[in-house]
Amino acid sequence: MACHKSLVDAYVFGCRQTADCIDGFQCDLAKGVCVDGHAKLVSPSTDAVDVATSVVDVGKTPAPDAGRVDATPDAPSPGDGGSDIPVAPDVPEVSCIPDCLGKSCGSDGCGGSCGSCVVAGTTCSAGSCTCEDTDVGSCTSQNPGCFRLHKRWTGHFGYHMVAATLTTNEGNIATKLLESGTANIAPGSIPAGSKVVAAVLLWSGARQSPDAAVTLQVPSGAAQDVAADDCFYDSDSRVGSASRYFYLCRADITGMVGDTPIGAYALHGVDSVILPGGAVCATKSDCVSALTTATSGAVASCDVQAGASLCSCSGSQCAYGQSTIGHASFAVLVVYEKAT
Repeated sequence: MACHKSLVDAYVFGCRQTADCIDGFQCDLAKGVCVDGHAKLVSPSTDAVDVATSVVDVGKTPAPDAGRVDATPDAPSPGDGGSDIPVAPDVPEVSCIPDCLGKSCGSDGCGGSCGSCVVAGTTCSAGSCTCEDTDVGSCTSQNPGCFRLHKRWTGHFGYHMVAATLTTNEGNIATKLLESGTANIAPGSIPAGSKVVAAVLLWSGARQSPDAAVTLQVPSGAAQDVAADDCFYDSDSRVGSASRYFYLCRADITGMVGDTPIGAYALHGVDSVILPGGAVCATKSDCVSALTTATSGAVASCDVQAGASLCSCSGSQCAYGQSTIGHASFAVLVVYEKAT
């Protein structure tokens, strides 16, 4: 029998058959060495088990099962003592994750809500509160709740706006309504060669209801009556106020302006409650008369709104409730396409 010296300076027995091995050992034909007789051997063509570790040192008595090789060890079951196999903790099942990122309204995707639209005239679209797609007529009602895009232009465009008051004032208090007012677009305000694509007249005041009809004179023509395309007014309905509402009206005057936007724009006939400044009174009835004139006959008493006083006579002059705010003005907006 052949004898080979190992790398650890121990002696092992080489073999070609089991008869070449000492008692209790058998020949591992795959490795050509004698191994413990209890080892499970594989054919020379199989490399699944390394039996070289089961060689024994010459002169030493193997301990029971020493060097035993089990090619198919039983896997320990979960919970066995000493097992090194980790057991994953229980994870609760998540069926739906709510998503309201970037949303102010609508569904969260899990049966819940990201909020609702509370402003009148708005509706939820793609997670955002937007204006309802309504016609112009519905926006003439009180408190439309939102602003809608009127027109849009894309390209080399510019705009110019002028405005003027329609009242005389003492400090910041309007004391008299003017019959007309004038606003001027000065030469050079709009680049030479530009083409007018839109012109809009806007006027505003404060009274029981909007004044939707005015008269306008443009630089290129005679005065013409103008009817509002639409009017807006607030929902304040102030107690103790003779004016009650603020309003704003708008009209398209592109056809009136034509290609001559430069010059004076004179507006006539805007109605608004402007309190008579310094009105002299002997009794409260004198103040009622002055207020009736200012409101075009809309007020018949100083105490008509839930007991709140609209006016009073104090120190021989009329005093008016602070909620009554006089205002009247107008503006002209011109949109033009710049010459290339």
